[in-house]
Amino acid sequence: AAIWAPAIDHFSGLFSYIQQGFAYVTAPLVATFLAGYFSKRVSSGAAFKGTLIGHAFSLAWFLGTQLGYLNVHFTIVAGILLLVTLITIFTLQSLSAESASAEQIRSVDQSATAAVPSQIKLISAGLALLTLVMVFVLR
Repeated sequence: AAIWAPAIDHFSGLFSYIQQGFAYVTAPLVATFLAGYFSKRVSSGAAFKGTLIGHAFSLAWFLGTQLGYLNVHFTIVAGILLLVTLITIFTLQSLSAESASAEQIRSVDQSATAAVPSQIKLISAGLALLTLVMVFVLR
């Protein structure tokens, strides 16, 4: 962290740095979760390799941006990285003979899990409402 800290000075501020960092790091992860959520065909191998490739692509894009070769707003970059990772995962899956096992599918099947108690739902809604009130009051 101490070695990387001077690099933060090249951003317009700490908040900008954090937003850009999250845009590059989270897009491949979100893509992996979306692929698994919307397709039962995606195997763990395709998801893992696709995530690694997505992060490698993300790192290359980040370095290209920092070196001045690319000039695309980070919110657009996040969408592009998400699409690239999704395409990579589904391409790797289509090229692979491996498929998700019945045990893997069963481990994420929500119909097999217990229902969320109404008390937890109420507390969650209350916390969401409290967050909205705080955002409105402290803006």
